[in-house]
Amino acid sequence: QMRLYGTRRARLIVLFIAIACIVAVNVMLSKIRRVIHLGELEKSSRLHATLTSAVYYPSTMSGKDHPLVYFLLHSDLSLLPADLACRSANGTTTIHSSMSVSHAQDSGLMFGWCESVEGLVDFSVKMDTFTAAVDPVYSMRTYDTVSCASNAFLYEDNEAIRALLSSRNSTVNGSHLIVLYVSSIQAEIFTDLQEKFQKDIKIIPWGVGMKEGPFIHLRKTAYERSVAASFADCWLRFAPFSSSITMIDLNSVPFDNSEVIPRLSGDRSLLHRMASSWEIDHLRVQRVEEYTGKEVKVRESCYCRRECAGRENSNEKCTRLAVEHTPAVWRPKSLKIRRRNSDIPPYTTVLQKCLFRNPFTRGRAMSDGEVLRKRLMFNLNKNLDDLTTEDVCEIGVKKDGLQCMSAMEVDQPLYHEDLRLAVIQRRSFKKHWDGCYV
Repeated sequence: QMRLYGTRRARLIVLFIAIACIVAVNVMLSKIRRVIHLGELEKSSRLHATLTSAVYYPSTMSGKDHPLVYFLLHSDLSLLPADLACRSANGTTTIHSSMSVSHAQDSGLMFGWCESVEGLVDFSVKMDTFTAAVDPVYSMRTYDTVSCASNAFLYEDNEAIRALLSSRNSTVNGSHLIVLYVSSIQAEIFTDLQEKFQKDIKIIPWGVGMKEGPFIHLRKTAYERSVAASFADCWLRFAPFSSSITMIDLNSVPFDNSEVIPRLSGDRSLLHRMASSWEIDHLRVQRVEEYTGKEVKVRESCYCRRECAGRENSNEKCTRLAVEHTPAVWRPKSLKIRRRNSDIPPYTTVLQKCLFRNPFTRGRAMSDGEVLRKRLMFNLNKNLDDLTTEDVCEIGVKKDGLQCMSAMEVDQPLYHEDLRLAVIQRRSFKKHWDGCYV
């Protein structure tokens, strides 16, 4: 009887082990099939879109009787060919809602929004069977005035950026936050700005649509869309609680006829995303037109919402901040700068050569024989001095001892047929020791 009991027990153990092995094999095969399926979806994706940022508004700021999460998306598509859904939870309540999406007036930008719970703790976006977690920025009171500058790309003009940011900082009453959107910047400037402005500066990693690899390409449209998206992100984050916002277009890559400031009128403009409870009252737009050895020349305009009688300057007349179309009044302005020396920074030199413009004379008219370039190519295996200026301008980026900080973005892909939606989940900076991106 004991032998029979032992045999039966051994059989049960063997059966249990066999079942466990079968389950483990099935789980492993399921994961393999999943990886293969994702690889096939990745290869077959010919349509691309990016969900680049999300901002949470409580009901007091959403313009509705419930909280909202606003999204900023960008794509070459005129219409997103998929339905998106949202899930929000706060530990006691969970809400499932559909995402509404509308095109912005700026080419390639889209706004999305979903209903949310109060006191948001957990949030995710779903497309078909794919889900990605999203961590929205909470729009809350931080500073009275905010200045957003974008996009620092291969940026190495320390004197110019300090002049632009310090000039704005010296004319502001009350608390002032500087937000700098950076794709790549010299490490020394990165550190200097943090030391100078300390807690009053926020540097955000912000890509310009380039892919890693031995060759990286920068299209004019991708660069413009990235800058426009950064200003839209600035508006969505800070307009509800800041009385004044300044948007500074650094014009880091002076593509010809480039105009990337978001359009500020029309029913699909940024201003359409403005609730009556928002505190924004004054908006200033600045665009760098030309860098010289002694000054930075900018073009600027201002907009007002309630107090339009020269809010910051008694002689200044501002356009009313409204959805209806009102032409802006642009004025020239010069900022004096003190340069340590007259040497032209290396990346500035090659960018100017590629775009067939003389150094420190951005914004001038193109002469006969000059070429309008709409795409640049960067070779990570070539030195900065190696430059090919043929049909596509190929720039080497390696430079011994040139330390640089570049933006890194980690995304979670969602798929629908041949569409790949990249949901940005984390941004950070990567330090390079011998040139940007190397």
